[in-house]
Amino acid sequence: MTTSLPGTPEVWTVSIVLRSDTDETRADAFLQGPLVELESCASAHTPTREQASCEQHLAAAEALWRLSRQLRARASEQDKFRDVV
Repeated sequence: MTTSLPGTPEVWTVSIVLRSDTDETRADAFLQGPLVELESCASAHTPTREQASCEQHLAAAEALWRLSRQLRARASEQDKFRDVV
């Protein structure tokens, strides 16, 4: 189900917020689109300051992966109900 007119693009926005402290990096991922809002989070251990950038990438990737799983599960549920109605 969509609210946009045929030929009109839909905008889906993904945002990632990264927070790092002395030994952990946390990524919060958010998806906003027509009729859908989801969020997920993940963290990665940061053993040294030099590895902090790598840990940001890992935490962000994990948060996005979890977000994609939530979106797929939601789509699967909606598809099940479409067959029933």
